[in-house]
Amino acid sequence: MAAVLDVKGLQVRYGGVPALAEVDIVVEQGAIVSVIGPNGAGKSTLLNAIMGILPANASAKGQIKFEGAEFSGLSVEKRVFGGMSLVPERRELFGAMTVADNLLLGAQRLRHIGAANPMSQLDMIYQMFPRLKERHTQFAATLSGGERQMLAIGRALMAKPRLLMLDEPSLGLAPLIAQETLNLVSRLSETTSILLVEQNAKAALNVSDAGYVLEMGKVTAQGPAASLATDPRIIEAYLGVGKKKANPGN
Repeated sequence: MAAVLDVKGLQVRYGGVPALAEVDIVVEQGAIVSVIGPNGAGKSTLLNAIMGILPANASAKGQIKFEGAEFSGLSVEKRVFGGMSLVPERRELFGAMTVADNLLLGAQRLRHIGAANPMSQLDMIYQMFPRLKERHTQFAATLSGGERQMLAIGRALMAKPRLLMLDEPSLGLAPLIAQETLNLVSRLSETTSILLVEQNAKAALNVSDAGYVLEMGKVTAQGPAASLATDPRIIEAYLGVGKKKANPGN
């Protein structure tokens, strides 16, 4: 299967402080690939570097190939127009704009590439998220956490990306809504490849084809998601099934 995204030797530094060291990541066509690891491991930095939105004090080196083309030196806009979309951890919605207007902002790529009817994507988003259609005239700032996540994902999908990157999509959501969100991620792989960063490692691996473990800026494990989910070290460190502590009274 062809690789949609092929990252090799990616290094990121914030000032003189290393954040990523020689990271290699591959996302194949139609696959969901999860990146798991502790807080501060560099997971968000990885997505931001791929998307080209690192802060001014950061520097990046390495190869980022998207559908065989070198994307490393491209602007954010060119990466978006080329077929990448990122849903950031903080969602970055325009709270004083309506749901519909937030979604329409996501259609800039389709206008740029001269799609015949870029607004036809809006109907698909409303079918996927009926609550967004119900609230299409409502300001984004008034939505619930789950609705804001739907809107952030919907806006990214308005561009019809061939690679969708999601940074902590279940963060801050009630457990049931978080599970619904990850179930949606699973369905989205029918139309786009997905790179998923998720703190809930068990849930992420359950919906993924492959996974990477990122620790202190380095990939320390990788492979099929099912294999990682049964690896004793991964289970103990990230899946919440650690060894029981001995009872000192026994």
